[in-house]
Amino acid sequence: MNPTDTAFRLGHSQQSPPFSLLGTYVHLKDGGAAASLAGGPEFWSAIEKRPEGQTGRLVLTTRMEKDMPQWEMHPAGDELLVALSGAFEVVLQDGAGDRSIELSQGQAFLVPFGTWHRIRVKNPGEILFMTPGKGSQHRQL
Repeated sequence: MNPTDTAFRLGHSQQSPPFSLLGTYVHLKDGGAAASLAGGPEFWSAIEKRPEGQTGRLVLTTRMEKDMPQWEMHPAGDELLVALSGAFEVVLQDGAGDRSIELSQGQAFLVPFGTWHRIRVKNPGEILFMTPGKGSQHRQL
């Protein structure tokens, strides 16, 4: 385990203190346990080398001020997106071409696994991601 990671389990006697999901990932492990993980610019480039990238789901909240600079795709499972504030456009690439889904505050959307997608910002705000890390791919626009 990374020394900056904090393992915790709800109802367990060694609970972690409260923390912000802004910049901190939570790894929802297969089997029910969870651990917080430090984020940062290198998180996704190194995720395949970390055990947390092989199982479960990764949860993060981020403030989005500008459009994603790349496409991403998650072959291991669907990705849940929740607009906590602001407004977004989720652009999906599939066999029929690009299509857009509007996502405003309080709305959620499931990105189907294996679908290339990106997010455009219509009104800056916070968005929650619940993502399977295994096999995640990124490509530039």
